[in-house]
Amino acid sequence: MKTESLNSLRKHLSTLSSMELAQLCVDMAKYRKENKEYLQYLLFERHDHDILITDIVTSLDETMKNLSRTPSTRVKEVRKVQKEIKKYIRFIKNPVYELQLLLWFSDALALIAESRIARPHFISLYAAQVKRMTIIFDKLHEDIQYDYRDALQHAIARDLNAFNRS
Repeated sequence: MKTESLNSLRKHLSTLSSMELAQLCVDMAKYRKENKEYLQYLLFERHDHDILITDIVTSLDETMKNLSRTPSTRVKEVRKVQKEIKKYIRFIKNPVYELQLLLWFSDALALIAESRIARPHFISLYAAQVKRMTIIFDKLHEDIQYDYRDALQHAIARDLNAFNRS
């Protein structure tokens, strides 16, 4: 089965009635959990990103506080948190909020590094986060960069100190 282009799908969707569109949305939401979460975001949460970011950080912060003590399980749980962050970044599509979430995640990784459990995995994960944050930071407007420059530099310095402790 050949997948149609996005433009072709858009043209076909424009010919459907609102009831048919609503039914298609519900059917897509039933198909995958991520589709349902994205539809929920579009309908209820896209208008106030600040509250959404606060809710995301609160729920993920709770997850990070309750990490397992065994190194392999802890790594898996942190990767799940990273996956959740990536999902919300895809939903929001705003580099400012993406930077906020990644700054929070880097701070959380620094706290985990202090416990020294599964440390090598977190060092490589942190290095990838720093690279991603700097790329996003460079894409931001100068005024917004000015607002986040200190936070980014502080997070990098703090985290590097946490990871370099012997």
